[in-house]
Amino acid sequence: MSGSTESPPAVKVVATRISMTSIVLLCVAASSIVALLRFPFTLDDAFITFRYARNFAQGYPLGTWNVGEVPVEGFSSLLWTLILAAGIKLGLSPLLLSKCIGYLSAAALPCVTLLASSSTGANSREKGLDATTLRCASVMLSLYFPLFYYSVTGMEATFFALQVLLLLLIPVLSPGPIRGLCAALISMALVLTRPEGIFIAGFVNGYGLFSAGRRWPRSWACIGLVATAVTFLGLTAFRLHQFGEIMPNTYFAKATGGSAIHRAYLGIRYLVQFLLLVAPAAVALAYSAIRGRRRIFSDSLLIMLLLLCGIYTLYVVKVGGDPNAAFPLRRHFVHSIAAFALLAGTIIAMKSENATKAVRFSLITSLLTACWMGTIWGSPLLKEGLLLAVHAGPLQLAPPPLPIAWYGRYSAPQTVIALSTAGQQPWYIPGRYIDMLALNDAHIAKYGHVDSRSKMLDTKTDMAYVLGRHPDIIVGYLQAHSMLENQCPGELHGDRSMMMHDMVSNPGFQHDYVFIVNGPYPEDTNAVFFSKDYLKHLGAPELQGVSVDQTVLGHLDCR
Repeated sequence: MSGSTESPPAVKVVATRISMTSIVLLCVAASSIVALLRFPFTLDDAFITFRYARNFAQGYPLGTWNVGEVPVEGFSSLLWTLILAAGIKLGLSPLLLSKCIGYLSAAALPCVTLLASSSTGANSREKGLDATTLRCASVMLSLYFPLFYYSVTGMEATFFALQVLLLLLIPVLSPGPIRGLCAALISMALVLTRPEGIFIAGFVNGYGLFSAGRRWPRSWACIGLVATAVTFLGLTAFRLHQFGEIMPNTYFAKATGGSAIHRAYLGIRYLVQFLLLVAPAAVALAYSAIRGRRRIFSDSLLIMLLLLCGIYTLYVVKVGGDPNAAFPLRRHFVHSIAAFALLAGTIIAMKSENATKAVRFSLITSLLTACWMGTIWGSPLLKEGLLLAVHAGPLQLAPPPLPIAWYGRYSAPQTVIALSTAGQQPWYIPGRYIDMLALNDAHIAKYGHVDSRSKMLDTKTDMAYVLGRHPDIIVGYLQAHSMLENQCPGELHGDRSMMMHDMVSNPGFQHDYVFIVNGPYPEDTNAVFFSKDYLKHLGAPELQGVSVDQTVLGHLDCR
C-alpha cells in the first residue's frame, strides 16, 4: 500500500488562511505602534469639529461656531460631527471617541479585506475580486503608515476610508438579500461624511449597475444609487435652509479663489509629493503593470478602479491638495486608500500567476515603502510621537499647550479673538472667535483674497474685514521671538505674507493695538496683540504692552 504525503486541498486552504491571518495581524500590530506613539497628539483642525459638536450637544443650532451668530458649516464632515455630538451627550470625550473610532476603522481596513478574500466565490472571481487580489490589498493596507497616523488625529479620514472599502466589497461580503440595504446605508454614510463621498458612492454604485448580470444582481446597485441621490438632495436642501449655501464653508475657503493655474500647480505638487512618499510601491506597481499590460484592459473591475483612482486624483489636484504643515503624509489619499490598494492588488495579481508569489511581492513592496516613509519622510513625526508618548504616557492625551492656559486668564465668553489657528484655543478657551483663514467665517470664505504667490493652499483671508470687527485680542501669525529681538518677522515674507502685510499696514492695527511683551512665548509662538481699550478694560497691570507703532512693525521697511 503506497502512502501519499501531499496534503488534501482543504488542508492547504486552511493553512494558507492561517498564514495570511498571521501575516496581516503582525503587520497591523507593527503599524499600530505608529498610532500608539501618536495617540496623545490631536490635529488642530479636529478641535474645530469638536467645538461644533459640543455646541450642538448643548442645544444650539447645528453649525454654531459662536453662540448667537449665524450658523456656518465650518466642519468637514456632518456625520462625524453628529457622532461626536451624540458622544458628548452621553458624557464621552470627543478626543477619546474620535481616536477610538479612527483606530478601529484603520485596523478594520486590512482585516475586512482579508476576510473578504476567504468569502470570494464565483461572482467575485468573475469580476476580478479574487482571493489573491484581496490578500495583496490587505497586506498593503496593513503597512500603510499614514492610515494609522491619521487614525488617532481626531479626524474622520480612516472612518471614511473604511466606508469606501465596504462599498467596494459589497458583492463579496454581503449576502444577496441584504446587499441593497448595505449599499444604501454605506452610500448615505459616504455622502454625509465627506464632500467627495457623493462622487465615490455614485461611481461605485454606477459600476455595479453597469456590470450587473445574471450572477451579479443589479438591484443592490439601483438601491445604492437611489440612496446616494436622495441623501445628497436632502443634504443640499438642509444646507440651503441652515446655512444659505449648497456647499460647505470649507469648500469656499479651500477650493475657490485664486487662479486655476496656481491651484493646479499646488495640486500637481501635492501629487508629486505623494508619489515620492510611496516611491517603492509606485515603482513596483509600474513594473507589475508593464508585466501584465495585456490583461489590464480586459478586466472591467480593473478599469473601474483605474477610473475611480484617476478621477479622484484629478479632484485632489483640482482642489490643490492640503497644506503639508497642517496635514502631513498626504491626508487626501488616506480617504481613498482602499481603492488604491485594491487597484494595486489587482495589478500585482495579474502580473503574477502564482498566488504565493503575488502576496510575497506585495509584502516586500509594502515593507520597503513603510521603511522609506519612516526613514525619509516620517522620522520627524515618529520622533515627535515618541517624545509625546514618553511625556504624556502612551495612552494619555496630551495636555493643552501652556500658552492656551494663559489665554484663559484674559478671555471671557464675549471676548472677540482673531486667530489663524482656530482649533485648540476655541475648544479650550471661551470667546467669540474670528477665523482669519476662513474655515469658520462665511464672509472670508466667499470674499477673501488668496495669496497667489504662496506655496500653501490655505491663504484666503480679508484682514480689513477682520480688523473692522475690532477684535479684543489678535493672535498674529508673526513669531513673537523676532519682535522681542526687534527684528522683522520672517512671516512678512513667507507663504502668508499678504495676510501679514494687510494686518501690519492697517492704520487701526498700528495705533489701536499693543504687542504684549510678556505674553505666553515659548519657542515658535505667535505674537499676541491686545486692543488698547480691552487692555484698559481688563485692568491687568501684570501685562506689559507696547503700542504696535512703537515696535519693529512700526518701521516702514518692515511693512
